[in-house]
Amino acid sequence: MKDINLLPEEVNKEFDENQKSKIPASMKSIVIVITVFLFVALTYVMPVVYLKVMRYRVESLQQGLNSKTFSDVKNVKAENVKFQQKIDNKKIVINDVDSKNVYMSDLLTVIEKATPKGCTVTSIIYNNSLLKINGKADKGIIAAEFLYNMENLDNIIAKSFNDGMSLKSIQEPNEFELTFAIKGKGEK
Repeated sequence: MKDINLLPEEVNKEFDENQKSKIPASMKSIVIVITVFLFVALTYVMPVVYLKVMRYRVESLQQGLNSKTFSDVKNVKAENVKFQQKIDNKKIVINDVDSKNVYMSDLLTVIEKATPKGCTVTSIIYNNSLLKINGKADKGIIAAEFLYNMENLDNIIAKSFNDGMSLKSIQEPNEFELTFAIKGKGEK
């Protein structure tokens, strides 16, 4: 069959396009209402769902932390802290002892530098904070020079002449005995 349409084709196309593009207003309003409803529902539901997911994750992490593996790790860390405290206490004691200690090599070097020509040190006795030096000098003035040199070594030996050093003449006129109070490293 033939289409008997007396209208020109252009008018026919315009009529068809107008028919297609016209969507009823009620349909547009229904689509807008559904879209707004979905948006509002999603803005309410999404945070609630997100919070539930996060709570579930927190619960699973807490269960994992309370497991035997992590309790063993906590015990090891607690023991490590105890050992570290013991080590720190021992370091304090060591530093305290070290600060009061006088190294014999330093002491011997000081005595060597203070000994003038003509003076011989015959014995050195060191007992914690006292140092006793016995020696011989060619002359009495040399023994006095040795005493003077030792008195000026205030950084290691002798808190003061009156306080920490004494000179005792032995029977022979050229022999002497000096007694010193020794400072520890930390003392002043």
